[in-house]
Amino acid sequence: MITSSRVAAFPAVPQSVAAARQRISADVEDPDTARVVALLVSELVTTTLSDEDLRPTDTITIHTEPVDHGLRVTVCSSAAAATQDEPDADGRLTAGPTEIHRHGTPSGLGLKIVARMARRWGIASEHPGARAWFEVDDPS
Repeated sequence: MITSSRVAAFPAVPQSVAAARQRISADVEDPDTARVVALLVSELVTTTLSDEDLRPTDTITIHTEPVDHGLRVTVCSSAAAATQDEPDADGRLTAGPTEIHRHGTPSGLGLKIVARMARRWGIASEHPGARAWFEVDDPS
């Protein structure tokens, strides 16, 4: 797993889905975890591209950072800041597949996949933009 925080930026174009998937998962040593990270990065970048009114000159930024026993990946558009979420009194972070879609309906299968495969995940709606994150466990 990575040992320090990293940031990668991509243009807000469909080709960035594959580029982001490859770049971010390359930093993950365990092959099974790398495949999960690749899939979840693909889903969040695709959701960001489809749910926000982005131009090709806009940027999608992906932050990766080590967390207790794993990795946290945050995806945000140039319209949203990549600040850390704060847990509530019970230690939970706000998460849910309906929070990001700008039309008020679930964003589809992508966020359901993230919810199923990530240890924790969440979305912070911001105006403008949104940022989504997930955490996966380090198998070592």
